Amino acid sequence: MPNVVAAARNVSSKHFAVASYSMDTRKSLVDLRKWVSSMHITFPVIYDGRGTKGKAVTRYGLRSIPGIFMIDPKGRVVLENMHGEAISHIARKLTAVGQKFKPIGVTATPVDKKPTAQGLRVHVAVRNPEGSEYTIRVDCGYYIGTSSEPKYCSAELQGKGNSFVGQVTVPVPLNAMEVGMSPAVYSTILGEYVYGDAVFVGG
Repeated sequence: MPNVVAAARNVSSKHFAVASYSMDTRKSLVDLRKWVSSMHITFPVIYDGRGTKGKAVTRYGLRSIPGIFMIDPKGRVVLENMHGEAISHIARKLTAVGQKFKPIGVTATPVDKKPTAQGLRVHVAVRNPEGSEYTIRVDCGYYIGTSSEPKYCSAELQGKGNSFVGQVTVPVPLNAMEVGMSPAVYSTILGEYVYGDAVFVGG
C-alpha cells in the first residue's frame, strides 16, 4: 500500500487517479478508519461492508490482497498484477502512451503436476493486439527444503501474431516446493512486461 499511496502522490497526470476498495466488514470498520488515517491516504477508499462478497471482488475476480488494477475510463481492466515501485513507473508510462496501448492477455497452465528432472513444462496462451513478434517469459519462485529464502528462475519463448499458444520448460528443480509462476509478455508500446495471473503448482 505505501507504493499505491506514492503513486497517487507522485504521478502527475490528469489521466490518472487512485481509488481503493476495502474488503472490510462492518466489524472492522473502526480498524479501517484508523488504518486510512495512519497511511495518510487522501484518495477515495470505497467501503460497502460486504467483505469478500462485495461487488468489486466479484467483478474483478479478486483472489489476493492487494489486487491492483489499471482501469480505463470505460471500466475495462488494462493492466493488473503490479507490485512495488513499478506501480508509479508503469502508471507514468501508461498515461504517456494513452490509447496506443491495448490490453494484453497471457495465461500459464502447468502441464506437469510437479517439477520433473527436466523442469516444469508450462502451456502458455497469449492474446496480444500488438501482433508482430514478442517475448513471453514465465517467472517462477519456489522453496527448497526448509529454507525460508525463495529461489527464482525463468524461461522465455518467442510469440508471434495477435493470438499465440506454445509451451516452455522452466528450469525448476525436482525438489522444489510451493512453486508459483507468473507469465508475462513484453509490450513494445509500453516498453514493459505485462503480467497475467500468478499460478501455484503442487509439489
